[in-house]
Amino acid sequence: MAMQSAEPEVQPEVIPFSGSVMAEGPVEHWLQKIQDMMIKTLYDITKKSYDVYPVNGLLRDEWLFTYYA
Repeated sequence: MAMQSAEPEVQPEVIPFSGSVMAEGPVEHWLQKIQDMMIKTLYDITKKSYDVYPVNGLLRDEWLFTYYA
């Protein structure tokens, strides 16, 4: 599973989830699990990008285009 940008771009940004979510049981429960996974995925990506941010912020060109916007 993944999240996909809703912006009308030529190639939308697709972010794969950090884990999997099973669509089973009441719809309200698995939709909540999907929302929780979206939050966890964005947290994981943000933490990873922060951890590898260059010491000299002026040299961040490669870093800037490596991580999702």
